[in-house]
Amino acid sequence: MKKSTAFVLVLLLPMGVQARTVDAVGFSGGGGAYGHSRHTASLSVLAQTAPWWQSRLQGGSDLMLLGEGRLSWNARGSDTLWSFSASPLLRWQFPQAIGVLSPYVQAGIGAAWFNGTHLQDTDLGSRGQFVDQLGVGLAGKRWDLALRALHYSNADLKKPNNGLDLLELSVLYRY
Repeated sequence: MKKSTAFVLVLLLPMGVQARTVDAVGFSGGGGAYGHSRHTASLSVLAQTAPWWQSRLQGGSDLMLLGEGRLSWNARGSDTLWSFSASPLLRWQFPQAIGVLSPYVQAGIGAAWFNGTHLQDTDLGSRGQFVDQLGVGLAGKRWDLALRALHYSNADLKKPNNGLDLLELSVLYRY
C-alpha cells in the first residue's frame, strides 16, 4: 500500500467511526494571516460531531471532546488547492453569558490531505499535512459562530515546509 493511501485511511478513520454522531454542519471563510499565506482565500464546508466525551466542571462550564471534518478550497491568484481534514477538538464551553449564548475556546490538532503541494510561490512540501487550530466562539442552541486560526504544516517531515496560516470565521447549524 502506498504511503499516501495509508495516510488517507488514517485520516478518514476517526470521522468514519463517529459518522453516525454528526450533529452540526456549516461553512467557514477567511484568508491568509501573514507570510507565505498572505493573499490566500479559504472556503470550507464543515461537519462536527456531537461530543465524544464531556465533563461538567465547577462553576457550570463544560470540557468536551468532539470531532470535525472539513473540505476546503484555498486560492491565491489563479492557483487553487483542495483539502480534506479531520481533527479532534477540545472545547471549554462556559455557562450562558450573553442571553442564550455560551462562549467557548477550543483547540485541536488533526491531519489534512491536499490535492497538490503548490499554491503559487508557497511550497507545502507534501500533500499530507498536520492542521492545528485555535478558536473562540459563541454557541447557541442551534447556531455556533467562531473565529479560528488554522496552521497547516508537514512538521518538517519533507522540505520545504512553508505551510499555510489562515484566519477564518465559521458558522455551524446544530440539528
